[in-house]
Amino acid sequence: MFDQFLAREAQIFDSRTIAIAAASVVMVACGAFVASLSDAVALALIVIGAGMFFIGMLLPTLSEFEIGPGGFSAKLRERDEEMKATLNPDTENLMHAATLLAGSGEAGKVLLERALAETYLQWKQARREGPADAVLKRLDELAPASARRSPTAAGGAG
Repeated sequence: MFDQFLAREAQIFDSRTIAIAAASVVMVACGAFVASLSDAVALALIVIGAGMFFIGMLLPTLSEFEIGPGGFSAKLRERDEEMKATLNPDTENLMHAATLLAGSGEAGKVLLERALAETYLQWKQARREGPADAVLKRLDELAPASARRSPTAAGGAG
């Protein structure tokens, strides 16, 4: 479940990332294909555009990046691994709670994915209040209003 969420989260680009990617592709394309540019300007456009692409697309996903005698070394964001390690033991309970709140397994999966996304975005706060508790709180906030008022969702007898 968490692997699917992290893979989906990685595919979502914000407008800044898209703008940087578009500008960098335009710069590289101009440097490579506009014949009226001098060689120095064309090369500068290609190098700067490629650098912008790297900074805009790859760097935000890394927590460490090193260039050394042995080559490149990079480490993905620790938050992904920390979230996975912290919440994996609670996967079954979280899915069960989401299913109860949403009314069906499929709706529960969608609800849990939304709750995980919101928890991921506020990870520092979630670590303070307890990651599983933070996801449960988001589930309750995102659940349909009818589910929150029902005795079954509240844990009472029906």
